[in-house]
Amino acid sequence: MSEVKTDKLTGVSTAKTVTVTVGATATQSLEQGLAKAWSKLTDDADTNSFNVSGTTDNGTAGNTTITFTNTMLNVDYALATCILEDFNMVCISTAQTTSNYTVQVENTSNSVGDANSSSIVMGDTA
Repeated sequence: MSEVKTDKLTGVSTAKTVTVTVGATATQSLEQGLAKAWSKLTDDADTNSFNVSGTTDNGTAGNTTITFTNTMLNVDYALATCILEDFNMVCISTAQTTSNYTVQVENTSNSVGDANSSSIVMGDTA
């Protein structure tokens, strides 16, 4: 088995283009397959994150805006959110911009409330 150790990968034809083989023959862009941001919130406070410069408690329980350190290329990025402790709660995205996104935690009766949640962003950074 071979091992490659490096601190930097750069595409030959384009700096951001590195293709990896997945399985026997399938290939994918390395950059496309990486999470561009993620955040773990305890109530409305960021407790652990990547590419997040801060969070804003929007004054309504469970409504938080997460701001990127490095902006996204467009608003067409994928955002997945989840609640970490209460099965009667849902977490929805109420707004996405290139610089931030807003999540709101609601129970099954559509009442808002604080809960521990996490989110991950996939897409292209600017």
